[in-house]
Amino acid sequence: MIVVGDLAKEEVNRPGEYVFNEIETKVIARTDEAGTAYLVIGTDSGFEGVTSYYLDDISVSWADTATVSITRGDAVKMLFDHAHRWDKAVGPPTFTDVAWDAPYAEAVAWAEQNGYLGGYGNGFFGPEDMMSVEQAMVMIYRLFGSPKVTDAGVLDSYKDASQISPWARDAVAFSITNKLLVPDGKILPQSPISVKALRYAIGQIGMAD
Repeated sequence: MIVVGDLAKEEVNRPGEYVFNEIETKVIARTDEAGTAYLVIGTDSGFEGVTSYYLDDISVSWADTATVSITRGDAVKMLFDHAHRWDKAVGPPTFTDVAWDAPYAEAVAWAEQNGYLGGYGNGFFGPEDMMSVEQAMVMIYRLFGSPKVTDAGVLDSYKDASQISPWARDAVAFSITNKLLVPDGKILPQSPISVKALRYAIGQIGMAD
């Protein structure tokens, strides 16, 4: 994960007059075979000399996505970006804690309207809460249409299977059987899911067509 901050922005359309604003954004980047990731940054200025001003204060930090957790809002957006069929209109979210201009607002509305992921009740979605393993698997399971699970016994191989919430057991069993979730000895159903694990699970869906 790359965190980019301290980018400059041109506020006045005259050479030499600039206002520098600090922003921060997160980018999930995959590396090439050599383990190198590339960050390409462009500017919207027609004045070539301004480029160095835009980049002077840039800072980049790295985090291993195998250990970084993901919020419910960002998790839903990851699924939305992969599986949403763009010819279908999406209305605004109805949750009181999801701002209409939030970067994940359309994704939350899409998930809500299609029944992929609900909220906590009383109008709350908890977009900044960490997405748990079982919540993520339920979301993906419902995207598949909640098919009947014929191998629920797959959960018996894990000592912490009893920690799976009743409403999530079929989803977790389905995910393990279909290799969307590959537990390493334990399922850890109520622990935060990592960016890497969720990206892997969503990558197995094959819904892009």
